Amino acid sequence: MILIQGLQSDSFFQSTLGLFRCSAAGLLLGQNTLDKLRETIARMARLGAEIVTGGREQDGPGFRLENTLLRVSGDAFLDHPLELQVEAFGAVSLLVFAKDEGQMLRIVDCLEGNLAGAIYSDSLDKDDDLYARIEPLLRRKVGVCSTIRCRRVSPSRRP
Repeated sequence: MILIQGLQSDSFFQSTLGLFRCSAAGLLLGQNTLDKLRETIARMARLGAEIVTGGREQDGPGFRLENTLLRVSGDAFLDHPLELQVEAFGAVSLLVFAKDEGQMLRIVDCLEGNLAGAIYSDSLDKDDDLYARIEPLLRRKVGVCSTIRCRRVSPSRRP
């Protein structure tokens, strides 16, 4: 997921972090899947991604790894765009924090092909200009491109 650094993305990050920490780890297919997942997370960390939660094996039957959330700056992502786009077959997510709209566009432009992509857009049309620049770039990279209109809620007005 690519976000522009700011108060709203920080709020989103904190909410996501809470969800990752309170959710139970899923069951993996086997030791090989667990080993590959740990290897992928370690590689991302070596390339500048910060593991903010998870990444450790969890007790219980079968093979389990804590839900893992990583974050990386837009600069670090652009230094290693292909290496940071590796698939992780488990509950692992990378949040990329772009410093501005221009950097977000450069990040989207270097994305590899994906099955699906989504743009979370302001329901009050405040980001229509940015949407008009990102959507054509993303559409060329994904099989299905969805737009989800979101109402902004300030952190002080959350239920």
